[in-house]
Amino acid sequence: MPEVLELPRTKDAIQSALSDAHSWRVELPASVKKENGLAEDSYLVLTVHNGKVSGELINVTSEIKNEAARIVNKYRKTFEELKRIGD
Repeated sequence: MPEVLELPRTKDAIQSALSDAHSWRVELPASVKKENGLAEDSYLVLTVHNGKVSGELINVTSEIKNEAARIVNKYRKTFEELKRIGD
């Protein structure tokens, strides 16, 4: 029988990942990340659609973080303007 992952019942343990509230970001315990070779900031996204739940592991590697930072820096003024006018 598969092991059941028990999550702490805190506001930070499960948070809405999308505004439609059909998906949730689930933080994984460090031991699960280590055992599965996942980066430290990796997490699981659970989505409910058509009566089914699906999940996807998001492996946030340093390469992905660096690329995201590069894009944010490159388009910083655009992002600030979008935020100012309300997207």
